[in-house]
Amino acid sequence: MSARPIQKKYKYTQNCLNDRRIERTHLNNNRVGQAALSLVLLVGGAVVMIGLTLIFLVFSFINASFGFRAANQALGVAISGANDALLQLARDKDFPGSDWASGVTGYYADVDDYVAYVSVSRSWSEGSITGAEYPNSPEQALIVSKATVSNRTRTVRVLASVSHDGKIDIISLEQSISPGSGFGS
Repeated sequence: MSARPIQKKYKYTQNCLNDRRIERTHLNNNRVGQAALSLVLLVGGAVVMIGLTLIFLVFSFINASFGFRAANQALGVAISGANDALLQLARDKDFPGSDWASGVTGYYADVDDYVAYVSVSRSWSEGSITGAEYPNSPEQALIVSKATVSNRTRTVRVLASVSHDGKIDIISLEQSISPGSGFGS
């Protein structure tokens, strides 16, 4: 009879060992799963960050390319407006004429799908216009042409000498970037 209790005890001990092995297997599987989940989250986060960085870089590149193109178009339109004013002066050496009391005239010059605001001032005017500049002598004309394309504003200033026989000499030409987005700023 004493052999039987030993056998039971042995079986009980064997079952306990099997149960403990199963528990250890579950614990090892849980640890492996936790490590895999951590790795997936880490790799997934890195992939998301790389993707967001690439999207930002592509957006910045496209925006810079279109901005550069718009700025060059605005400059081209402003130069065309100044050239139009020079043509007006070549046709009429007294342009803007005596019908403009202030001596400063402004008009819009259409260039393709864009518009340049062009102002021409001569020194004979005595009017005080806020922000207007006047040349030094009656033989000079100051042309200011301003154009905006996609919020990129460019300004061209031309100081020209107009002789009595209609000859036009350009004294200075200056291009600048205007702050703001429109003709008034």
